[in-house]
Amino acid sequence: MEFKVGQKVYSLAHGWGKVMKIEDGANLCLWVDFPNEGVSFFTTDGRLVENGPISLFPYEPEIIAPKWQPKEGEWCYFWDFEDAKTLCVSRFTKMNGKKFVSGGSSSWGCCAPFVGELPEHFKNI
Repeated sequence: MEFKVGQKVYSLAHGWGKVMKIEDGANLCLWVDFPNEGVSFFTTDGRLVENGPISLFPYEPEIIAPKWQPKEGEWCYFWDFEDAKTLCVSRFTKMNGKKFVSGGSSSWGCCAPFVGELPEHFKNI
């Protein structure tokens, strides 16, 4: 994928951001500023440098899938952080700030729909 400084981009994990800098060193990477998250570093193919694959899309609304949000009572996978090795299956209760709450009281950093297929980064564990 081709990215440019100043380009508006979308991450399913972080929302809308802006490419601030493209660093051409040993590992070419993008510095992306997300208004609510701060700066994150991505490889030029759109993978988050520190936490493995997280999709980053150029600003073209026609190719961006809508961000999935769980509904109350929906069965979901929950885990705490992107490189976690364990996950929980439970019913979604509510949001508490940026945390997903399941089973009434457990808070989680990440959530994916329970559709009979593991979230992407759990497939290789």
